[in-house]
Amino acid sequence: MLTSPGDTPYPVIQAANTLRRAWTAAGVQTAPHTAVILGSGLSRIADDALLSGAVAVPYASIPGMPVTRVKGHHGRFVAGGGQLIGAVLLQGRSHIYEGWSAIEATYSVRLLAELGVRTLIITNAAGGISPIMRPGDLMTITDHLSFVDISVLQQKNSASAWFNREPRVWSQRLLSTAERLTTPLRVHSGCYAMMSGPNYETPAEIRMLRTCGADAVGMSTVPEGIVGRQLGMDVLGISCITNAAAGLSDGPLSHQEVSETAFRVEKEFVDWLHKLLAAVVDTARD
Repeated sequence: MLTSPGDTPYPVIQAANTLRRAWTAAGVQTAPHTAVILGSGLSRIADDALLSGAVAVPYASIPGMPVTRVKGHHGRFVAGGGQLIGAVLLQGRSHIYEGWSAIEATYSVRLLAELGVRTLIITNAAGGISPIMRPGDLMTITDHLSFVDISVLQQKNSASAWFNREPRVWSQRLLSTAERLTTPLRVHSGCYAMMSGPNYETPAEIRMLRTCGADAVGMSTVPEGIVGRQLGMDVLGISCITNAAAGLSDGPLSHQEVSETAFRVEKEFVDWLHKLLAAVVDTARD
């Protein structure tokens, strides 16, 4: 495993084989075609799956997987069980702000591709910038801004092939699928801005992002989305708006506020995510 930033990533083929063996030993027989990366405070769907017979494999047991250190990110693959056939949940992620490189922080996506995953759903907790965003709302990501240098994600000798592709990272098919789902939560669509973290943005930075067209801001998701698209996956990004961004509310920002808001809407979010997974499988068959 990767225990500290700067370690050399283990080849994903061997890592994928290690995970397959762990799943097989635990009775998980269906290879995953869909994966969900769960952000801060959004892990209840994995906890529920474990209560229903799913299997957890810790990141620390998989060679090459960075071990997350952020509170609330358990760091394990969850697969199997009646509601997760063909899907794997990543309960937590590693962030660039923890000291991991962009290559290391997206190792999980390369591992998923090696496992045969073709649909990637990436969730995060985000601060709302748009005036229509309220804590507890969801936002599907239609576009993004990145204020982090992620140029190293470009694989050697593949630049010309990438530039000749459709530049859209976020799948229109999956966005259309998500829009058709019913939920008591308010669901918007918009532009997600990624900042480096770990500190929250300043009010001046939020004013800049709003001018640039950002609707929500966070510290993840964009590198994973880019790598997933490079590897041929259909990618959907979902932000849970857990707070108003800096300067847009009276109180100070805190990770506790993020967790409390996610906890408040987690049942509705889990129900919506189950509907999304079912719809993704159905549309894949069409």
